[in-house]
Amino acid sequence: MKYSMREMSPREISALQVGKTMDSVLPITFPSGFVLTGFTAHCAQCAREFEGSELRADHQWLNGSTLSIVAVANCSECDVVTVTNRRIKSDEGGTRVEFYQQNGEWASVPFVDKKKKKGVLAWLKAIWKK
Repeated sequence: MKYSMREMSPREISALQVGKTMDSVLPITFPSGFVLTGFTAHCAQCAREFEGSELRADHQWLNGSTLSIVAVANCSECDVVTVTNRRIKSDEGGTRVEFYQQNGEWASVPFVDKKKKKGVLAWLKAIWKK
């Protein structure tokens, strides 16, 4: 088993060794009413998307509106351990996802629900055909 990018923190090691699968952790309901029903991570080496059953997770509430998730997986294709750190913030201003970057800073982007996005695209395609 090889580790990607850097040494793992104690929290990341714990998630890999004793963390619950992401499938068993979800869904997570936020006080704002937002419900997190899925979580996606990709191998840092080969970019294969991990299934929820492959991801071992540790999740902690940082405050009432922010959830910190550390997800770790050992890729069955290339045998590399990938660590994914995310913060999800949901309040009256909307829902945002923060990604931990290699430079040690967090980047923030609006949350996009893949299921709803596909639904809107399908709806637009149906209208376009008419």
